[in-house]
Amino acid sequence: LALGAVAGGRLATRIAEVLSLSRPALDSLAARGFLTSVPDGWSVTPLVAQLALARLEKPAERDLHRRLGAALQAAFEARPTEVRWVAGAIEQAFRVGDHVTAARLLMRSLGLFVTRGLVREYLGHLSGLSPAATEEYPQLELDRAHLAARFHGPNANSRMLLTRLAESSDNSVAAAALGELAEVDLLEGDLQLALSRAEEALKLQRKYGTQPERARALVRLGRLRIEARQWPKARECHDDAIRLLDREGDPALLTEALLGAGQCLAESGQHALAHAAFLRALKLQRSLPPDSEHCRAEAMDRPISSRNL
Repeated sequence: LALGAVAGGRLATRIAEVLSLSRPALDSLAARGFLTSVPDGWSVTPLVAQLALARLEKPAERDLHRRLGAALQAAFEARPTEVRWVAGAIEQAFRVGDHVTAARLLMRSLGLFVTRGLVREYLGHLSGLSPAATEEYPQLELDRAHLAARFHGPNANSRMLLTRLAESSDNSVAAAALGELAEVDLLEGDLQLALSRAEEALKLQRKYGTQPERARALVRLGRLRIEARQWPKARECHDDAIRLLDREGDPALLTEALLGAGQCLAESGQHALAHAAFLRALKLQRSLPPDSEHCRAEAMDRPISSRNL
């Protein structure tokens, strides 16, 4: 009953199985009116559950949170597309002050919250993490700054966080932060500063980044050059990205690069080539799974080129 209270009033069948709760015992509690059978589990009578929880000492209550969190993690590992399991595990980690585990789970489910439309919930989790917990996972810090700017507008906190990350000794992190700062600059209407940061990010990625990171930096700079109507330079960026991604790369990012190249070709009057690029991008886009990086980017509200198709 106390576990039911800790779980928010409902115990899912899968979680009860992982916790090895006895089915006869659950049926007995249900017969006495303490549990109600609901689809995929049991609902716990609130008053009785809270009374059961109140009888426990604090260490025992914390142990219940840990046990429930471990069960939710196990359920998520068995079905890694179930956002409810990982969301519950993260909540239990926060309840016992284990921010490191919460950060690790957020990294493991990176994009799952976003592609399922739970962007605000994701930002809420990110905002609750301690600095020590996110030190190992700079991508979480980048997402936090990015989403805060999207929901609340560019602000001093997100800019300060990105500026700190841009000064990181990890060149990959610094390049990613510079790219995000470029997005913030664009939102604030400073296209020239956005271009300057994106060019700096590309220089770092060319020197220290992986092939996908270089391709992503090229696509970002190409998009900004389209905004500045620098069509030849924009096409050069997208063509370079396509060459990298054609060999081996994310089909979602290749889709974006093709859309950018197609837009540049259309502007220069090369309509047959533009049509071919758009058609190839459309075919790729239709083949993307719903949890792809492309869908994550759209849900994160990055202004990607496919919106212009």
